[in-house]
Amino acid sequence: GIALVQAASYMAAYVKVELEYLPDSKKTNVISNRFIINEQGYSDQSIKNVINEWRGKADSELAIEIGYCSETIENGSIEMGNMVVDSWFYTFPNMDVTITNAGGIGQDILAGDISVETIIGLLPFDNTLYELDLTGAELIDCSSNYLVGGMTTINGYSLSNGTPIYNDSVYTVLTTDYLYSVSSNKMSTYDPEPYYTSVHYRQPLIDWLRSIKTSTEDPLNNYLDSNPRK
Repeated sequence: GIALVQAASYMAAYVKVELEYLPDSKKTNVISNRFIINEQGYSDQSIKNVINEWRGKADSELAIEIGYCSETIENGSIEMGNMVVDSWFYTFPNMDVTITNAGGIGQDILAGDISVETIIGLLPFDNTLYELDLTGAELIDCSSNYLVGGMTTINGYSLSNGTPIYNDSVYTVLTTDYLYSVSSNKMSTYDPEPYYTSVHYRQPLIDWLRSIKTSTEDPLNNYLDSNPRK
Protein backbone atom coordinates (compact mmCIF):
# COMPACT_ATOMS: atom_id res chain seq x y z
CA GLY A 1 0.00 0.00 0.00
CA ILE A 2 3.00 2.31 -0.21
CA ALA A 3 3.92 4.05 -3.47
CA LEU A 4 7.53 5.12 -4.03
CA VAL A 5 7.66 7.77 -6.73
CA GLN A 6 10.36 9.94 -8.26
CA ALA A 7 10.08 12.64 -10.89
CA ALA A 8 12.70 13.40 -13.52
CA SER A 9 15.26 16.21 -13.22
CA TYR A 10 14.94 19.57 -15.00
CA MET A 11 11.13 19.18 -15.00
CA ALA A 12 11.38 16.67 -17.85
CA ALA A 13 8.65 14.59 -16.20
CA TYR A 14 6.50 14.43 -13.10
CA VAL A 15 4.54 11.90 -11.09
CA LYS A 16 0.81 12.25 -10.47
CA VAL A 17 -0.47 10.37 -7.42
CA GLU A 18 -4.19 10.02 -6.67
CA LEU A 19 -5.11 9.35 -3.05
CA GLU A 20 -8.35 8.30 -1.40
CA TYR A 21 -8.94 9.43 2.17
CA LEU A 22 -11.51 7.59 4.32
CA PRO A 23 -12.55 9.96 7.14
CA ASP A 24 -14.31 7.32 9.22
CA SER A 25 -11.30 5.04 9.45
CA LYS A 26 -8.78 7.86 8.89
CA LYS A 27 -6.99 5.71 6.34
CA THR A 28 -5.51 6.68 2.99
CA ASN A 29 -5.35 4.48 -0.08
CA VAL A 30 -3.22 4.99 -3.18
CA ILE A 31 -5.64 4.87 -6.11
CA SER A 32 -3.09 5.35 -8.85
CA ASN A 33 0.31 6.82 -9.62
CA ARG A 34 1.54 7.75 -13.08
CA PHE A 35 4.88 8.91 -14.42
CA ILE A 36 4.11 11.61 -17.00
CA ILE A 37 6.52 13.05 -19.56
CA ASN A 38 6.41 16.83 -19.72
CA GLU A 39 5.74 17.47 -23.38
CA GLN A 40 6.62 20.89 -24.70
CA GLY A 41 3.58 23.12 -24.63
CA TYR A 42 2.85 26.55 -26.01
CA SER A 43 4.16 29.89 -24.82
CA ASP A 44 1.62 32.15 -23.11
CA GLN A 45 2.51 35.67 -24.22
CA SER A 46 0.70 37.37 -21.35
CA ILE A 47 2.72 35.40 -18.80
CA LYS A 48 5.91 36.01 -20.76
CA ASN A 49 5.20 39.76 -20.69
CA VAL A 50 4.88 39.73 -16.88
CA ILE A 51 8.12 37.74 -16.53
CA ASN A 52 10.01 40.05 -18.87
CA GLU A 53 8.76 43.15 -17.05
CA TRP A 54 9.95 41.95 -13.66
CA ARG A 55 13.15 40.49 -15.08
CA GLY A 56 13.97 43.90 -16.52
CA LYS A 57 13.29 45.61 -13.18
CA ALA A 58 15.42 43.07 -11.30
CA ASP A 59 18.28 43.25 -13.78
CA SER A 60 18.39 47.04 -13.62
CA GLU A 61 18.53 46.98 -9.81
CA LEU A 62 21.21 44.28 -9.74
CA ALA A 63 23.37 46.20 -12.20
CA ILE A 64 23.61 49.34 -10.06
CA GLU A 65 27.28 50.04 -9.32
CA ILE A 66 28.09 50.73 -5.66
CA GLY A 67 31.89 50.55 -5.57
CA TYR A 68 35.18 49.68 -7.17
CA CYS A 69 37.86 47.13 -6.31
CA SER A 70 41.38 47.42 -7.73
CA GLU A 71 42.48 43.92 -6.66
CA THR A 72 40.41 40.80 -6.09
CA ILE A 73 39.35 40.24 -2.47
CA GLU A 74 39.39 36.50 -1.96
CA ASN A 75 36.72 34.58 -0.12
CA GLY A 76 38.28 33.14 3.01
CA SER A 77 40.81 35.93 3.34
CA ILE A 78 41.25 37.94 6.52
CA GLU A 79 40.32 41.09 4.62
CA MET A 80 37.03 39.62 3.41
CA GLY A 81 35.92 38.35 6.80
CA ASN A 82 36.84 41.58 8.57
CA MET A 83 35.04 43.68 5.97
CA VAL A 84 31.76 41.80 6.30
CA VAL A 85 31.54 41.86 10.10
CA ASP A 86 32.84 45.44 10.31
CA SER A 87 30.27 46.70 7.80
CA TRP A 88 27.48 45.79 10.23
CA PHE A 89 28.68 48.53 12.57
CA TYR A 90 27.74 51.08 9.87
CA THR A 91 24.06 50.30 10.47
CA PHE A 92 24.40 49.29 14.15
CA PRO A 93 27.11 51.54 15.62
CA ASN A 94 26.05 50.83 19.22
CA MET A 95 26.86 47.12 19.05
CA ASP A 96 29.94 45.89 20.90
CA VAL A 97 30.65 42.80 18.81
CA THR A 98 29.52 41.25 15.52
CA ILE A 99 29.70 37.53 14.78
CA THR A 100 29.12 35.55 11.60
CA ASN A 101 30.17 32.24 10.07
CA ALA A 102 32.61 32.00 7.18
CA GLY A 103 30.13 29.78 5.34
CA GLY A 104 27.78 32.73 4.99
CA ILE A 105 30.25 34.36 2.58
CA GLY A 106 29.85 32.87 -0.88
CA GLN A 107 32.45 34.18 -3.34
CA ASP A 108 35.34 36.52 -4.15
CA ILE A 109 34.93 40.18 -5.02
CA LEU A 110 36.69 40.39 -8.35
CA ALA A 111 38.74 43.39 -9.39
CA GLY A 112 36.64 45.99 -11.17
CA ASP A 113 33.24 47.53 -10.64
CA ILE A 114 31.18 46.27 -7.68
CA SER A 115 27.45 46.01 -8.31
CA VAL A 116 24.49 45.10 -6.11
CA GLU A 117 24.59 41.72 -7.86
CA THR A 118 28.19 41.27 -6.65
CA ILE A 119 27.14 41.63 -3.02
CA ILE A 120 24.13 39.33 -3.43
CA GLY A 121 26.55 36.70 -4.77
CA LEU A 122 28.91 37.43 -1.89
CA LEU A 123 26.22 37.13 0.81
CA PRO A 124 23.66 34.93 -0.95
CA PHE A 125 21.52 33.62 1.89
CA ASP A 126 18.27 35.00 3.31
CA ASN A 127 19.77 35.73 6.71
CA THR A 128 18.65 38.60 8.91
CA LEU A 129 20.35 40.13 11.93
CA TYR A 130 19.60 39.50 15.60
CA GLU A 131 20.72 41.59 18.58
CA LEU A 132 21.78 39.59 21.64
CA ASP A 133 22.85 40.41 25.18
CA LEU A 134 25.66 38.09 26.25
CA THR A 135 27.98 38.06 29.22
CA GLY A 136 31.69 38.11 28.49
CA ALA A 137 31.95 34.40 29.29
CA GLU A 138 29.04 33.62 26.96
CA LEU A 139 30.49 35.84 24.24
CA ILE A 140 33.85 34.06 24.40
CA ASP A 141 32.10 30.70 24.26
CA CYS A 142 29.94 31.67 21.24
CA SER A 143 32.58 33.42 19.17
CA SER A 144 35.41 30.90 19.23
CA ASN A 145 34.71 29.29 15.84
CA TYR A 146 33.45 32.32 13.91
CA LEU A 147 34.43 35.60 12.27
CA VAL A 148 34.25 38.52 14.69
CA GLY A 149 34.14 42.28 14.56
CA GLY A 150 34.72 44.65 17.46
CA MET A 151 36.88 42.20 19.41
CA THR A 152 40.08 40.17 19.24
CA THR A 153 41.39 37.04 20.95
CA ILE A 154 45.05 37.81 20.30
CA ASN A 155 46.91 38.35 23.60
CA GLY A 156 43.72 37.72 25.54
CA TYR A 157 40.08 38.58 24.89
CA SER A 158 39.45 42.28 24.41
CA LEU A 159 37.29 44.72 22.50
CA SER A 160 38.79 46.48 19.48
CA ASN A 161 39.51 49.56 21.63
CA GLY A 162 41.73 47.47 23.92
CA THR A 163 39.26 47.10 26.78
CA PRO A 164 39.41 43.59 28.26
CA ILE A 165 36.30 41.44 27.95
CA TYR A 166 35.17 40.62 31.50
CA ASN A 167 33.32 37.38 32.15
CA ASP A 168 30.50 38.98 34.14
CA SER A 169 29.99 42.12 32.00
CA VAL A 170 27.15 42.21 29.45
CA TYR A 171 27.86 42.96 25.79
CA THR A 172 25.55 43.71 22.88
CA VAL A 173 26.20 41.29 20.05
CA LEU A 174 24.95 41.22 16.46
CA THR A 175 24.67 37.93 14.59
CA THR A 176 22.53 36.24 11.93
CA ASP A 177 19.29 34.40 12.57
CA TYR A 178 20.94 31.34 11.02
CA LEU A 179 23.86 31.35 13.43
CA TYR A 180 21.49 31.97 16.33
CA SER A 181 19.55 28.83 15.36
CA VAL A 182 22.65 26.59 15.45
CA SER A 183 22.25 24.80 18.77
CA SER A 184 25.93 23.90 19.13
CA ASN A 185 26.96 27.52 19.86
CA LYS A 186 24.38 28.03 22.69
CA MET A 187 23.38 31.55 21.55
CA SER A 188 19.70 30.70 21.82
CA THR A 189 20.30 29.27 25.29
CA TYR A 190 22.21 32.30 26.54
CA ASP A 191 19.68 34.81 25.16
CA PRO A 192 16.30 33.16 24.48
CA GLU A 193 14.65 36.50 23.60
CA PRO A 194 16.88 38.28 21.03
CA TYR A 195 15.83 41.45 19.25
CA TYR A 196 14.88 40.79 15.63
CA THR A 197 16.14 43.76 13.62
CA SER A 198 14.50 42.69 10.30
CA VAL A 199 17.68 43.94 8.55
CA HIS A 200 19.13 41.56 5.94
CA TYR A 201 22.73 40.62 6.67
CA ARG A 202 23.99 42.01 3.34
CA GLN A 203 22.25 45.39 3.57
CA PRO A 204 24.80 47.07 5.91
CA LEU A 205 27.61 46.12 3.53
CA ILE A 206 25.73 47.61 0.57
CA ASP A 207 25.00 50.81 2.52
CA TRP A 208 28.59 51.11 3.74
CA LEU A 209 30.00 50.63 0.25
CA ARG A 210 27.74 53.37 -1.06
CA SER A 211 28.79 55.68 1.76
CA ILE A 212 32.56 55.47 1.13
CA LYS A 213 32.15 56.10 -2.63
CA THR A 214 35.09 54.00 -3.83
CA SER A 215 36.48 54.56 -7.33
CA THR A 216 39.47 53.78 -9.52
CA GLU A 217 41.34 56.57 -7.70
CA ASP A 218 40.21 55.38 -4.25
CA PRO A 219 39.37 51.65 -4.46
CA LEU A 220 37.80 49.46 -1.80
CA ASN A 221 41.17 47.84 -1.14
CA ASN A 222 42.24 51.04 0.65
CA TYR A 223 39.57 50.42 3.30
CA LEU A 224 40.35 46.79 4.16
CA ASP A 225 41.70 45.52 7.47
CA SER A 226 44.29 42.76 7.04
CA ASN A 227 44.96 42.27 10.76
CA PRO A 228 43.93 38.85 12.11
CA ARG A 229 41.65 38.90 15.13
CA LYS A 230 42.29 35.37 16.31
